[in-house]
Amino acid sequence: MFKRNTTTNMAKQPETMASAKVNTIVEGTRIEGVIQSEGNFRIDGFVKGEIQIKGKLIIGPSGEVEGRISCQNAEVEGSFKGVFEVQQLLYLKSTARIFGDSVFSKLRVEEGAQLECTCNYNANASQAKEAIIKDLKHGGEQRTAQSTERAAKEERTA
Repeated sequence: MFKRNTTTNMAKQPETMASAKVNTIVEGTRIEGVIQSEGNFRIDGFVKGEIQIKGKLIIGPSGEVEGRISCQNAEVEGSFKGVFEVQQLLYLKSTARIFGDSVFSKLRVEEGAQLECTCNYNANASQAKEAIIKDLKHGGEQRTAQSTERAAKEERTA
C-alpha cells in the first residue's frame, strides 16, 4: 500500500535541489567578510573579503569584488580587484575589469574586457601540458605561453 522510502533516494534529493539554487547579492548591497558556499553564487552588489565557492561564481555588470576568490568556474561582467583562483574556466565578458592576480585552467576573454593582472595558467588542473595562445596580433599563429613571453620582451626592447 505505501512504498517505503529508502535512504539512497532521500540522499539524492537534497543534492539535486542544492545544485539548482543560486545565492545572490543584489545591487545596492555591501558586504565585508568571508563568504562560503557549496553551490553557485551571483554578485550584483559590492563584496570586500574572501569568497570560497564550490560552484560557479558570477559577478554581474554592477558587481564589484575586492579581495580573494576561490571557485570552480567564474563569469565576470563587473569588476574585480585582488587574487582570483579558478579551478576551471574564467570567462571575462566585454564589460569585465580585472586587476590583481589570476589563476585558471581555461580563459575566455571577450573583446573589450579590461585585464590588468598577472595571469597564471594552472596546468595541473587541466589535461593540456602547456597553454596555447592564439596570437591575433601576429597573423593568428599559435604559440606556447613561453614563446609568447619571449615575443613580448622582444617587442618592448625594439
